[in-house]
Amino acid sequence: MAAVVFSDAVGFSARMAVDENRTLRLVERDLTLMTEICQRQGGQVLKSTGDGLLMYFEQAISAVACALEIQQQLVEQRKTLSDPDILEHRIGIHVGNVYLKDNDIMGNGVNIAARLQTQAEPNGICISKSVYDDVKKTLSVKATYLGLRELKNISDAFPVYQILLESGDRPKRQPSPTVPLRQDYRNRQVLLEKVHQIWIKGGLERSLQGRVLLDLGLASREDLLDRPWGMTWQQESHSEPLPSGTQALDKFDELGVGRTLLILGEPGSGKTTTLLEMARELIERARYDVSLPIPVLFNLSSWRGKRQTIADWLVAELKHKYQVRQQTASTWIQEQKLLLLLDGLDEVQSNRREACVAAINEFYQDHGQTELIVCSRVQDYEALNTRLQLQGAICLQPLTSEQVSDYFQGTGDALAGVAQVMDEDTHLREFGRSPLMLSIMSLAYQGMSASELQETVTPEQRRQHLFDTYIQRMLNRHVGPKPYSDQQTQHWLSYLAKQLVRESQTIFLIEGIQLNWLQTKQQILEYNLKLSVILGAVLGAILWTFFPYVITTSLEEFPLFLILLFGGIIVGGVSAVCWTELQTVLGQKLLKPIGALGFSLLVGLIVLMLGWLFGLIYSSVAGMDSVLTQPVNVPVLYLSYVGLGLLFWSVLKNPIIPANQLQWSSFAGKKSLAKGMWWGLGFGLVFGGIAVFNALSNNFELSGESLHNSLFTLLLAPILFGIPLGIMSQLVGGLIAFLIGGFTGIGIDKTTWPNQGIWQALYNASILGGIVIVLLGTLFGLLGGPIPVAIAIGVAVALLSGGLTALKHGLLRSMLRSHQLIPRNDAHFLDYATTCIFLQKMGGGYIFIHRFLLEHFAAMP
Repeated sequence: MAAVVFSDAVGFSARMAVDENRTLRLVERDLTLMTEICQRQGGQVLKSTGDGLLMYFEQAISAVACALEIQQQLVEQRKTLSDPDILEHRIGIHVGNVYLKDNDIMGNGVNIAARLQTQAEPNGICISKSVYDDVKKTLSVKATYLGLRELKNISDAFPVYQILLESGDRPKRQPSPTVPLRQDYRNRQVLLEKVHQIWIKGGLERSLQGRVLLDLGLASREDLLDRPWGMTWQQESHSEPLPSGTQALDKFDELGVGRTLLILGEPGSGKTTTLLEMARELIERARYDVSLPIPVLFNLSSWRGKRQTIADWLVAELKHKYQVRQQTASTWIQEQKLLLLLDGLDEVQSNRREACVAAINEFYQDHGQTELIVCSRVQDYEALNTRLQLQGAICLQPLTSEQVSDYFQGTGDALAGVAQVMDEDTHLREFGRSPLMLSIMSLAYQGMSASELQETVTPEQRRQHLFDTYIQRMLNRHVGPKPYSDQQTQHWLSYLAKQLVRESQTIFLIEGIQLNWLQTKQQILEYNLKLSVILGAVLGAILWTFFPYVITTSLEEFPLFLILLFGGIIVGGVSAVCWTELQTVLGQKLLKPIGALGFSLLVGLIVLMLGWLFGLIYSSVAGMDSVLTQPVNVPVLYLSYVGLGLLFWSVLKNPIIPANQLQWSSFAGKKSLAKGMWWGLGFGLVFGGIAVFNALSNNFELSGESLHNSLFTLLLAPILFGIPLGIMSQLVGGLIAFLIGGFTGIGIDKTTWPNQGIWQALYNASILGGIVIVLLGTLFGLLGGPIPVAIAIGVAVALLSGGLTALKHGLLRSMLRSHQLIPRNDAHFLDYATTCIFLQKMGGGYIFIHRFLLEHFAAMP
């Protein structure tokens, strides 16, 4: 047993490419210092790896002491150096069995130490659990547990601890001003794992070609698992075929720092597969070198047009597709920490495609060190007048006739019928040159005779027949009772495909369902009415708890509760009708401030008129005046209705936004503070004014003075005396918004499962609302305050922190189910469609196995 220390210089290869001689001098300087420290600590330097050292110690405590002194001495050294002369180093330490031979060391312990250093941050030290157990009682600095990590060429996940120098001793860096260094490292590792799980394990390793081979019993044919398509290399005006076996990543690497690449090919030629194979290796590299950018895959089909910059689009995609907080995403884009893998340029709407190319070029000019790869169908790209300003291009070539023939010979009798027809049918033979179509043929036409395949004549008929046969074959292969009828399966998949095509989306997330999934204006009105009526009732109940402390009334509690309950329902119903009608007329203008003002004024006027009508009916029946019909009350009532209308406007205008895990962030809290203070001030002024107005009117009535003679006083006093109450409410509103916004965090959710964002919203609402109820309820109970008010505040916090999101989503899915547009259990159905090889599961989302199949389902009546 021995302690092995492995060091490595950060960014060594990149610096060598810029200035080889200078980099070698800097490395020699630091390695000399490390050697002196190692010998002083009783260790032995066994060899140099070029930019690092392999050191040997008999005890773990000596190895850790050596590593700490190395990093501390390097920090001191940097204080006198200019930035270009600073090198950062990572160190890994492990205790295990090793073998010394001829002044060299071998064994698994060496391999683990080498892998551990890749997990460390620059200027950090990563140690194994065996080292931590030996030194934890004597260690003078804090070691942070990073969790189980998958180390390259190590079979089992490995527990890893990290040691970082105190912040005051750390070297000069350029970290994000809002993200701590350790949090930034955690975010990086989480995103890498998420991209790997979604696109590599969920996409590449479950590709249609792999399923075909397995289904045909060819999983052991390693030669068929290789990507058989050829490539041509295009750079500036130069074009040449690449030798067989050339990897796209090799050509990408040759481009150097700031590299950019375009991948072209025919439909189904393997563009996305090539991109994912590159992503797999790039992710593996980034895991073991934190100086490398994070490879992240995006689909350009969701780009909304030239009003949205590529930078803004990337931030939105990171937030919604990868659950990255907006501030973290913005920082990564600004600091150029991502390697962008942009698929589906041809899937951008045709009228936006030119603008998309121009937007990518503009982004690259502003972020010149960001590396990126773009994929597109070759015909769609060649039809564009604007060209991408990238360094190189690869064009994937279709399969040759010999490759197709070899493929069918390897499948035996299973595809003899299609092989026979392919010799005579030029259309089918042309389809077979696409790896995708070849895979679909293998599943659809397996076991069919030549006579069954000779019915179609045109290419469009052939493709229609191919996909119809494929769908039926996949439905028939299910063993046992089917959970859904074939008609239901095709109907729901067709509706899903239509929505994805309409929204220019590729990946479907259950939590991404929005109001535009409803088909008619009547359905939208029904949804808005249900949502607004429920919220109106809840709002009425909340106001009822505050009412006795705002307005003095002679009504009993239960009648007052009913009045406020139905009042909230009426305001909600009017808001829903006005919103639906005005949205048809005004469109996006309704979302602007002038639209909000017009909407709230209209809602206030309609509710005021309905209240006046109700008051007249009440007066004629009860024989007494109603507060709703007294002219002196009209300004205050109207102002109240306008305020409530503005509240419903803010609810109805916002889409359904999935939630992230609870995690505290002062930055996010400060960002929400101003919005909360504005809302708090507005409602404080309104309800504070109402309270003062009510108190003054009661005082005048008791004194016998005419209200009409004191109208000026009644209108002016609420404004003057309501201001202090408004300021108090502003502070409370700001505090609530700060706490709710702060708990959104700035990290990344680790796990991904179907409908995660909605379940997380419900969880957040339960936790934060429950905490508020318990804390305020306890406080009010001790001070003799109104406990119902504490419950009301807790319910409001729960709605604002995720409850409203869950309510919107639940109502929308309930309506879609009632109209037979989606199944009762979306996740179960989508998993079933995945077993039928219509979809692939990508983390918490689902994607059709290819754009062709998506378009086929979308074209169904």
